[in-house]
Amino acid sequence: VTLSSNVTKIKSYAFENSLVKEINFPKKLKFIGAHAFEYAPLTQTVFGENLKHIGVNAFANCKLQSVSLPSSLETVEYGAFASNITLTSITLNNTCELDVETFENCSKYWERKGEYTSNTQHPITVHLGAKATLPLNALISDLGDHITFTVDPGNTTYYIQDGSLYKTRGNVKVYPQN
Repeated sequence: VTLSSNVTKIKSYAFENSLVKEINFPKKLKFIGAHAFEYAPLTQTVFGENLKHIGVNAFANCKLQSVSLPSSLETVEYGAFASNITLTSITLNNTCELDVETFENCSKYWERKGEYTSNTQHPITVHLGAKATLPLNALISDLGDHITFTVDPGNTTYYIQDGSLYKTRGNVKVYPQN
């Protein structure tokens, strides 16, 4: 799906439960409402650099494989990308704080085998772009112990040493917590 280049807002529930698998967002898009694409089989999307807001559960329960958040983002609400169990890569270029459970259940999925239900986790790579300065507490809480961080050389907020992620100011170890 390709939207008109003049679209600046996608209303809540606009594509919920639709059959949209790929979408090209226009450069002028600033706002994506709550539940806008929830339960759509969306596998791929590219956000423009003018996007300011992603609403509650906007992309929850899709089939996204990767997400790259632009530096223009000001608000990413609760559960925006929750339960994308096919997600393997997240790129953060933004400075805004991620709401709690933005990526909840993305590294976990539940399998039903006979009478037993098992919680299986898969790894997710999180790349911190040059402009990523956001706090990572919610992200780490959502994704658990299966995160591999990479940091852009131009990022002055975070760095990696001996496989651990540190915050530059105060040399505070951010991940893993142990």
